[in-house]
Amino acid sequence: MSDFSKYKILVVDDDDDLREILFDMITQEGFSCLTAHCGTKALEVAKSEKIDLVLTDMRMSDGDGMYLLKSLRLIHPTEPVVFFITGYTDVVESDFIANGAAKVYTKPFNTETLLSHIKKYLVGNRK
Repeated sequence: MSDFSKYKILVVDDDDDLREILFDMITQEGFSCLTAHCGTKALEVAKSEKIDLVLTDMRMSDGDGMYLLKSLRLIHPTEPVVFFITGYTDVVESDFIANGAAKVYTKPFNTETLLSHIKKYLVGNRK
């Protein structure tokens, strides 16, 4: 069994309820988790903490998910792993991937699939 607590996940969403649900799901699985309500705050967290994976919404009022992704890639071209959870957006999945995202999930999403992919990208791809 892996020690998931050594992996830090940042959940970014302006929906307080969804952010709390994701936080609970991730911490119950044993991962360390931080949260932010927008891309701007998430970037502040990512500059002060070592984050392994970012799970972010696309549309937020202050610093959207694409802003966050592009800003993270300027600092670190390949880390952290970034997953998007998005509802309606005018950005297509290939744009997310081209800018360095690993996965895109459309709301509503399957939590078991999400957890499986988190484990694959963190535990399966790291030494």
